[in-house]
Order: sequence, then structure tokens, then C-alpha cells
Amino acid sequence: MIWLYLFISLIFTIEILIRSKLLVKSKKLKFYCLNLIPIFFDKNKSDNEKQKLLLYYSFKIFKNSFIILILFFISVLPFVLIDLFINRFNYDLFTLIVSVNGTILSIIFSIGYIYLRNKIAN
Repeated sequence: MIWLYLFISLIFTIEILIRSKLLVKSKKLKFYCLNLIPIFFDKNKSDNEKQKLLLYYSFKIFKNSFIILILFFISVLPFVLIDLFINRFNYDLFTLIVSVNGTILSIIFSIGYIYLRNKIAN
């Protein structure tokens, strides 16, 4: 029965991560970080322009990092809520997730769900 709870929480987490477009946000973060480095070595820009660009990119990096952090907290939320629900029935979801068997099962469930989701979508 606990395997079913693990599978349900994995489905919710995967859907949250897919619908939040985490990969796009991560690529934006990488883009901002890579654009920040050449600013330091640009001889054509004045120090004032460099400060403005650094402030702009720093704010963008902070904003995207904060959004990614919030998304990771939201992705853990289904596990916490389902664990709180099933603790009444003396099941321990976190013990299963941390164990080797639970980790392998989570990987298999996740790959299988994503494969089936892509097959159904096409």
C-alpha cells in the first residue's frame, strides 16, 4: 500500500515540475550567469555602465534562483502532505524514500510515468 502512496506523490511532483517549466527557468539562470562574466572584462564600457549591468543581471539571477527554490519546496510538498496523511495508518513514506529500495523504485516509477505520459501525449 505504501508503494501506491509513493507513486501518487511522485506523479504530483513530476507534474508540478513539468508544468512549472523548471528547465526553462534553469536555462534562463544559466544564460544570465554566462552573460555576467564578459561584463567584467569589457574595456569598451565605463564603470558606471558595468555597475548598471551587474545590478540588472544580479537581480535577474536572484529572482530566478528564488523562483527555482520555491519550486523545489513546492515539489516536496506532495511527499510531506501524503506522509502526514498516511502516518495515521502507521506507514512511513520518508523511510521508504530514503532507503535504497525506495530510491530505486522512485526512479523506476518516475521513468515509467514520464514514458507513459509522453506516449499518451503523442
